[in-house]
Amino acid sequence: MNQKSFVQKNRILCSIFTLTIAGSMDALIPPTFPCIVRELEIPPQLIGLLLSLYAMPGIFLTLPAGVLVDKIGRRKPAILAFLLFSISGISIAFTPDFTLMLILRFIQGIGRTFLLFLGLILIGDFFKGSERLQVMGINMTAFYVGSVAFSIVGGILSEFSWKYPFLFHASLLFATPFILGLKEPQITKRESALSIRAIFREIRKTEVLISLTSGLVVAYVYTGAILASVPLFLNQKFGSTSSFIGISLATLQMVSAFTAFFTRKLTRYLSNLSLLITSLAFYGVLLSLISCIPNSPLFLPLSALLGLFHGILVTISPDLITGSPPHHMRGSVVSFYSTMVRIGQMSGSATIPFFLYLFNEGAFVFTGFICLFSTLPLIVLLRIRQS
Repeated sequence: MNQKSFVQKNRILCSIFTLTIAGSMDALIPPTFPCIVRELEIPPQLIGLLLSLYAMPGIFLTLPAGVLVDKIGRRKPAILAFLLFSISGISIAFTPDFTLMLILRFIQGIGRTFLLFLGLILIGDFFKGSERLQVMGINMTAFYVGSVAFSIVGGILSEFSWKYPFLFHASLLFATPFILGLKEPQITKRESALSIRAIFREIRKTEVLISLTSGLVVAYVYTGAILASVPLFLNQKFGSTSSFIGISLATLQMVSAFTAFFTRKLTRYLSNLSLLITSLAFYGVLLSLISCIPNSPLFLPLSALLGLFHGILVTISPDLITGSPPHHMRGSVVSFYSTMVRIGQMSGSATIPFFLYLFNEGAFVFTGFICLFSTLPLIVLLRIRQS
């Protein structure tokens, strides 16, 4: 690799990781909720709207956003989304009105919708094969390390004022040069046509179907079982403190970050698809074992094991779909993956805590069964591909 190519590749990586780390900054906000409820004197049951309205654009705008970035390129939407995310986040700190705060969070959510899936698209645009998988792993490592770090920063800043975590978004403005320097991928005239039929032809490919299915399932069980239900389960059954629950979830995320970084090396022993299906099966078994733990300390090694396979899943699944379509329709195809992930997150957080209320530990057996059952169609798709 010559020096010019090396410098260009580093600039692209800086742009991708800037987008990803910015997207992980939503972890700053949950620690502010008690302070916002107290200082703005709003009903506690309404504070969740700051999350739901923030997530809503990801459900409805990702598909149109994918078509948009295929039509006009990656650079302009990335710059606009980056500034929209940063400025709307900063603006929340200066409003004493909860309704206006919700509007600004919705606008910020529009920016985040572009940030996260643009990072995936750019990885597919500029990197191929095992190098793409390595960059995807580093990208997921950056996301999870950022999430843990920003959770800590958000908690510390909230001790002084709920406004400071929102003002922290101003730090992103110093990274604006990385986005302004973003390079557009080269698209030939022959590839410039974009049709719905061609997009759905790409979606029917085996790798894409496996990616969409695994992305939906992992998002559903991770958000619903681990993020939404495990804290309730540990607190109600063992009386676990918030600190212990936070350490448990941070352990899972840090192990996920570590595993994502080394996923490329694991593909020396198993193919991407085989490794994904195997990891999903073990993920299901470990989720089921949550129902059997006799005390809360045993959840720590279990969360580490869950993080081991979670890191593999969230690295290989998006890698499959970013590497499949050609440049001129990559945004449209990857937007389907992002939409499936958002649907999984929303439905998981809504249903699995309800199952926990109805069936107690049985909710984790149910989510484990979902993972194990979903490996069956994935195995069929893999056999079809091999034949």
